[in-house]
Amino acid sequence: MRAICLTLIVSIAAAATAAAQLEPRWKPVAKLNSPQQYHACVTADGKIYALGGYGQGACERYDPENDTWSLLPQIPTQRAFPAAAAVGRRIYVFGGLDDKQKTVAVVECFDVDRQAWQSCCELPTPRNRLAALAIHEKILVLGGMDKDGDSAAVEEFDPATGRWTSRAPMPSARHGLSAVAIDGKVLALGGYGPRPVATVEEYDPANDRWTKKADMPTPRGFFGAAAAKGYVFAIAGRVPGGRPVERFDPGSDSWKRLDPMPGEILNRFGIAVFDERIYLVGGERQQDESAPFKVWRYEPEK
Repeated sequence: MRAICLTLIVSIAAAATAAAQLEPRWKPVAKLNSPQQYHACVTADGKIYALGGYGQGACERYDPENDTWSLLPQIPTQRAFPAAAAVGRRIYVFGGLDDKQKTVAVVECFDVDRQAWQSCCELPTPRNRLAALAIHEKILVLGGMDKDGDSAAVEEFDPATGRWTSRAPMPSARHGLSAVAIDGKVLALGGYGPRPVATVEEYDPANDRWTKKADMPTPRGFFGAAAAKGYVFAIAGRVPGGRPVERFDPGSDSWKRLDPMPGEILNRFGIAVFDERIYLVGGERQQDESAPFKVWRYEPEK
């Protein structure tokens, strides 16, 4: 009888493993309440927030545990192409283009406990199509477009003091880039300058220096980059005729092409990570420039 029970347990475990292996890496999850494109996404307090976007000040929150979206108070300054980052239980939204296509310097803060917005400060260099990320309890704002065109500016915001500090500029000025933090360093990937580029540069906050890293296999801008499972994943974007997914190994400074994402060709979407899974939120369909409600969850390869 004991042998039968042991065999049954082993069989159940094997079946569960097989089922997990058959689980698709890409899976649609709950849709947005309203279509969003040219917006920003960030993870805070175990939830994913979609903020701003073209022609709207929408703010929505996704609960990965319940697979539900909730509408929140709108961002006070309606804007497209902002950047966002979270420190603690506060989300900061930087720059962008207002409804008159004017680049804004305004920075607004959302308190996830009070579910309320407040004006915070202004960007030293007003920019749109920029990138932002949190590292070591501070926020780096990188690149984008300013009044003179593509920007290489890197500015550090300290939420504890409200002060800005200029940091070493990126070697390559660009907009529509992505930036991620991994292993205590910052990677600035891709973008336009003015054509799509494959450039990857690494910033070390400890010594305020940039280092050239291996180029992405596919030049692209307005794509998503995210760190998960010890790697950096570059996904979709403005890439003619494709939906490429590529994985960067910081340890070996090398890239690997993975299976492309399914569905329509997307760019200008929001991207966020929760529990080592990557979420692609809304965006622009490349074939008709419309904004979908769809949200994808990606289970990265190890």
